[in-house]
Amino acid sequence: MAENLIPINCFPWGGSCRPEAYAIATDKADAISFRLWCFEKHPRITCREPNSAVYLDSCLEVFLNPFPEDYLNFEMNAAGALLLQKGSDRAHRHFVSLELPNYPKVQSCRQADMWSVELNVPHSFLQEVYGPHAPALPQNPIGNFYQCSGPPEERYGCWMAPSAPKPDFHRPESFAPIPQL
Repeated sequence: MAENLIPINCFPWGGSCRPEAYAIATDKADAISFRLWCFEKHPRITCREPNSAVYLDSCLEVFLNPFPEDYLNFEMNAAGALLLQKGSDRAHRHFVSLELPNYPKVQSCRQADMWSVELNVPHSFLQEVYGPHAPALPQNPIGNFYQCSGPPEERYGCWMAPSAPKPDFHRPESFAPIPQL
């Protein structure tokens, strides 16, 4: 089956910095895999610790709802630092424990005119996060993909545009079925 290229190139809140960015999602036997990349020569990197404010750096994000309940937000910068939370909306989020077995790892790569991240989310990790009542495999996962950065080159790019008057990616109503999953 061919991979579907998912553009992260909708900018509903304006901004002059609009680099091209894309994602590919793949359902593997034991995990969901994501590759995201951004055509940006000099990505901003200030965070290197897990669960730090990577959304202020040059950041690529996967918001994933693998079961019909709370979603996960995976936010990654060009250094591969990952912020990972779970919740129902912006106001009701909590960090996912770094101690959980099979906690997702991020691999980052930088080239002359672009940077990328690869994220592998094991099904066993999802089972840990969602508990024993969750199905063994994701059930028609939905989500969204984003690119962002804080000042000086602030931007808010997405795959599916949220309906919000100001930048807000934590809008589950904008999630859609993820191609290839």
